[in-house]
Amino acid sequence: MSRGRAGARAATTTTAVAAPAAAAAALVAVTVAVALAAGGCRKAPRRGGGPPGPVTALVARDAEASGEPNTLALVAGVPVDLALTPSHVYWVELGSLGAEDGRLVRVPRRGGAVEPLALHLSSPSALVIDGDDLLWTNLHDGAVQRLRLGPGPLGPPETLLAGEEAGGSEALALSPERIFIAQRKSGLVAWLPRAGGPLRRIVWRDGSPSSIASHGDALFWLTRTWSSQAEGALSRWTDRDASVLVRTGSNPSALRVDAAAAYWIDDVGLHMLGHGQGDAELLLAGDLYRALAIDGVYAYVFRAAGDGVDLLRVPTHGGGDVNRIAGTDWPTAIEVGDDAIYVLSQRDPQHGRVLRLPR
Repeated sequence: MSRGRAGARAATTTTAVAAPAAAAAALVAVTVAVALAAGGCRKAPRRGGGPPGPVTALVARDAEASGEPNTLALVAGVPVDLALTPSHVYWVELGSLGAEDGRLVRVPRRGGAVEPLALHLSSPSALVIDGDDLLWTNLHDGAVQRLRLGPGPLGPPETLLAGEEAGGSEALALSPERIFIAQRKSGLVAWLPRAGGPLRRIVWRDGSPSSIASHGDALFWLTRTWSSQAEGALSRWTDRDASVLVRTGSNPSALRVDAAAAYWIDDVGLHMLGHGQGDAELLLAGDLYRALAIDGVYAYVFRAAGDGVDLLRVPTHGGGDVNRIAGTDWPTAIEVGDDAIYVLSQRDPQHGRVLRLPR
């Protein structure tokens, strides 16, 4: 789920942001350099766990009544992906290249104390919720790790797939029986049983998988060709078959899937392809950031607006107006809850925010 703008080559699973001004370009250079170098740098990892570090600064203000974002937390670093439970917002912070200072952190959805859950992570990237568990991939050492959130004190993260096996996994998705991973550099898309077992290959060296998503027992993924200017593809795999569903514009990313369709962003704009297939529908044309969420009725995307960024709500079925929700910083991730919209954003190369916005 790459987080850059259409029209610029996204370079990480979660954090490539190509903004329209020189200051934004500086942010892109820092973020992309960290992510790409982390994927090719290997050293003995120091696993997470241990006592929590300093609490991230918290801004306590309620701006939702005016339609402005409510800042739940300030982040000293690069926040790259987030996930929601009924009570909390969880996110991962990339940390410094090779320093193993990435973190897994949470804050209550209505605001409160910010709590680091795992420290000394090796550039954590994609993050997903699995019941009472959190799973993520590490860009630096390539491992897939899990933290159990059940009752009692938290233990250290478990390693489900070591970096040597994962080979630099950057994308992560779950189905009822499987954990799916993708590696942009090698072109590998693969899975391992959730109950444990060896890694099993789906495709390898067939372009560069930029984003994956699952629905039921099916895996969907977007592939860039090795040339950044060429068209991409949306593919689907099940136990029964695998196929390319549609050719996309160049640099496709930010894939989401629900019961009705698959959605993605490429250099042309926001697209939808129904599971009955046929032709893909262009929902919104334009130069969009690579951050996308869906809720069954709307898609939520970001578009540059002067020196800032606008969060837009786009109808996905039956037409209707595109509405501006609020202005934000440069986005790296978004999730839609039943109560609000939650956004990770990057203010500059060293500082980010966790935002709560009205739906």
